[in-house]
Order: sequence, then structure tokens, then C-alpha cells
Amino acid sequence: MTWTEHVRGTYAYNEWANSRLLDAAARLTDEQLTSERGGSRGSLAENLAHLVNTQVGWSDVISEADFTPQPPLPEKDIMAALRTRFGESHARLREITDGLTPESLAAVVRRERGGQMHGYPRWQMLLHLATHGTQHRAEIGVALLALAASPGDLDALFFFPDLGAEG
Repeated sequence: MTWTEHVRGTYAYNEWANSRLLDAAARLTDEQLTSERGGSRGSLAENLAHLVNTQVGWSDVISEADFTPQPPLPEKDIMAALRTRFGESHARLREITDGLTPESLAAVVRRERGGQMHGYPRWQMLLHLATHGTQHRAEIGVALLALAASPGDLDALFFFPDLGAEG
């Protein structure tokens, strides 16, 4: 397996796990989604929005594109808006990862932070984004579990059969 294949697999898992969260959250009302539940962003809706908005933002950095601002969440039909954002974000991440080469993984990508330019190899930014998603999926999963809407197991071992990678 190559590093590019590894990254693609990681992002296929990312999409699968996010989809499980969205399916579980879709069983909730808008009121349940917007009520304070703890986690890093407060409500489930805000945590889900942070997860997808971060995917969009880092996709812009990783692909060296202009920043794509995200609108605030609507007051109604929150899950429809989130599913649309996640769908667009996942498509963008597939496009990025499908185009990776060993050279593009190693290439340094620059971004401004705190008024200074910082450079990171693309693989590090992709790793950062993947681990960021893991943290927030865990927070969202706990909040969903408390509302009797568990997303089920998010372990990669449950994803591998969907990938067709079971030996």
C-alpha cells in the first residue's frame, strides 16, 4: 500500500463515520439538535457545523484555494442543510485525495496564522484534518448516545467490510 492509498482510505473512513453521525442525528428534532449538549461547541448542530466547516476550511488550505465562507445554520431543517454541506465537503475531499501523488503529499502548503506564514507538508495537514474529525465525532457520538440516538460503532473494523477490505 502506498501513502496516497492510505490517505484515500483514511478519508473514505472519514466520510463513512460522518455519514453514520448524520444518520443518527437525523432522528432528532431541530430543538434537540440546537439544545445545549456540551462538547466543544455547545449544541449538536453547532458541533456538526464545526466539523463540516473545518473540513471545508482545511480543504481550501490543502488545495491552495480561496477561503470558502460557510453560512450560519438555518433555524429549521437543520439536518438538510448539514447533509448538503457534508455532501459537498466529502466530494471536495474525494477530489483532493484522488489527485494525490507522492510529490503532492510531500509538497509544502502555506497558510497565514496569527499574521505569520506557516508551511506544512500536505500530508501533515491531511493528518491534522483527519484527527480533528475523530475528536469531534467522539464528542458528537456521546451527545447522540445521551439522546438515545447512538451512531453505533465508529471503529474502523466496522468500516472495512463496507470498503470491501475484509480478508
